[in-house]
Amino acid sequence: MMDGMGRFEALVSSGGRGECGALGAGVGASMEALRRYVRSEGRLRTRGAWELDEGEAVRLAQASGVVPEGGWVRLVGLCAGAGVLVARGGGFEAGPALERVMRWPEVEVERRLVEGFTRWLMPPATAASWFVALGVHPLWGLKLARHVHREGALMGFDPGRESRDDSIMGARKLEGVRRHVYVSMAVVVGVLRRLSEGRIYDVGALVRLVEEAMRFARVVAYEDDEEEAGELRVLVDEVCWRAVQHAVWALMDEVLVPAGVVRWEIGRGIAVKTRALDEVRVGALGVGAQDTWVRLFLSGSGGRKVA
Repeated sequence: MMDGMGRFEALVSSGGRGECGALGAGVGASMEALRRYVRSEGRLRTRGAWELDEGEAVRLAQASGVVPEGGWVRLVGLCAGAGVLVARGGGFEAGPALERVMRWPEVEVERRLVEGFTRWLMPPATAASWFVALGVHPLWGLKLARHVHREGALMGFDPGRESRDDSIMGARKLEGVRRHVYVSMAVVVGVLRRLSEGRIYDVGALVRLVEEAMRFARVVAYEDDEEEAGELRVLVDEVCWRAVQHAVWALMDEVLVPAGVVRWEIGRGIAVKTRALDEVRVGALGVGAQDTWVRLFLSGSGGRKVA
């Protein structure tokens, strides 16, 4: 089985010169179109949790004449993780950053959209697919997401009701889950940052690297997974390639493509706008901490004592 360095070298060597063509408007034009539409309509209808109604997406496209990379359904869900919109009561409404977004440089818009996932675990379905791929019990994933959403409450996130489950889901284990999730993301974001622009990389090679990164994160996240009296076990499954593939596709399709950071042509591969990731934070981890985890991953070190 290849280690982290082997997976990284396979990903890098898969890169060939070329570019993936644009399949929609950039984030700048898309944000301006969204801002105008929300100011006019006031509220966007949804068909499920954090999912824009398809009819609403069509009306938005017709009214604005703009269709973003990945489509309006994906971008609107991502905007609710960046404070541009707020998911509330079966719809999306203007968020605290809706007016400010037009003053941000495009690279900052891209960064904040990505951080909706890497910091705040939004959209929820994308985060859930990541938890499943890690092998984390769904209830632990839900508990972590609620904690993170409470931390982001000033951005308008609704954390839902606080559950009284401390007797079976203690704080120490929750911090292990947090580290498991964010270390795995830090390695992936750090690796993507090391790729070259102007090259197209194989998605299958990326999936295999993410699979190894998730195994690495599991090793460094938990001192043990022995249940304390009546406590719910954290890990319920091994890291599974098929689940990892689904999580990577969701990351591309629901986060990185609509954020303008990745272009993905099925059958060819992905092109990464690496400069858009230059200042992206992952949880509480800045770029320096992410790079430390990448080095540990590539060296095969457990790195348990690294913050």
